Amino acid sequence: MAIAETKDFLLLTYVYGKRWWYSFFNKQTGDVKSWSQSSDKIGGWFALYTPGITNDIDGGVNMGGFRYIDDRHVYSIIDVVQVDKLKATIKDAKVKFPEKKVELMRLLDEMGEDDNPIIAIYKLKN
Repeated sequence: MAIAETKDFLLLTYVYGKRWWYSFFNKQTGDVKSWSQSSDKIGGWFALYTPGITNDIDGGVNMGGFRYIDDRHVYSIIDVVQVDKLKATIKDAKVKFPEKKVELMRLLDEMGEDDNPIIAIYKLKN
């Protein structure tokens, strides 16, 4: 289970009934939005293998768990070990911003085995 708290939301990920569940609890209104995904997509700790919020911006890592920065930002880590699988996923991804997809592919192509990981920062919508 993962829990992150922002100014306006509690963000939860958890497994229940052999499914991954995601919930956003709005602290201002009391509304809860939840959805689940099949556990057959679970294959490791890296978000590429786990279900989550689809990254339709650049086709990169999906948000399977929440790594918290502040009230409006979460992040994922892209390590050199996952580069080849991530590039294959990005290649076929349908995205809203093709130029961001090209930029991410360029960064992955330039990543050497001794380089530091890429930290992808996501801004939560209001």
